[in-house]
Amino acid sequence: MNNYTVKDSGDRREFASGAVRDMQKGKGRCDLLPLAELATLIDNMDINSDYIQPIISSDGLTESWIFRHFNNAINALNVAKDSDNKTIEKISYEIVDSLYIVLEIFLICFYTPECHLKNNFNGKIHIWSTLYEALSDIPADNDVAIKYQTNNVVYSAILDLARYFEAEASKYGDNNWRKGIPINVFIDSAIRHFCKLMRGETDEPHDIAFMWNVICCIWTINNLGLIIQEKQK
Repeated sequence: MNNYTVKDSGDRREFASGAVRDMQKGKGRCDLLPLAELATLIDNMDINSDYIQPIISSDGLTESWIFRHFNNAINALNVAKDSDNKTIEKISYEIVDSLYIVLEIFLICFYTPECHLKNNFNGKIHIWSTLYEALSDIPADNDVAIKYQTNNVVYSAILDLARYFEAEASKYGDNNWRKGIPINVFIDSAIRHFCKLMRGETDEPHDIAFMWNVICCIWTINNLGLIIQEKQK
């Protein structure tokens, strides 16, 4: 028989029904995550993909790849502004694809969860198999090690995002961003957070804010469309 331990901080939430749960604050709000979009990200994560492999095989910096795919999304968004509905639908798929690639590149090249070895964050690709040879509990087989690394990176990022969604909700209310924010606003904010991250600024969790903007942008395109107008003052 398994002995299960229920962790308990001692802080309680009590509901109107009389039910009681451990205090959730600071653990993150997984219920606020855009889960369908994250599911697609999980399905797509592949270090052997035709857009990740050229980066891995390159000796150069990888930041430029982030900008290239953002540029593809921005160019497509500009075309969509003067297009018919059928063309906008096609362009939406192109933008979403570009944004997913941005996320994958970021997770593989730049995002380093606390449970992993740190590099000097110089924009170079993580050499995953080499990284994991240094950890005693990782299988030597590269395919298994890479799968292990992929899962750790993705699920660590999701938990970090849950905490960010919790912070956003405490400031603006649950799901405020789902009401509709223009696509260019998400992209603008994501690029700014990426630049601040690469400049070494630590005033905010710029890596998590970057991912938040990209995944929320994808959700918005999938659910609300490309064209969202700002309110005129």
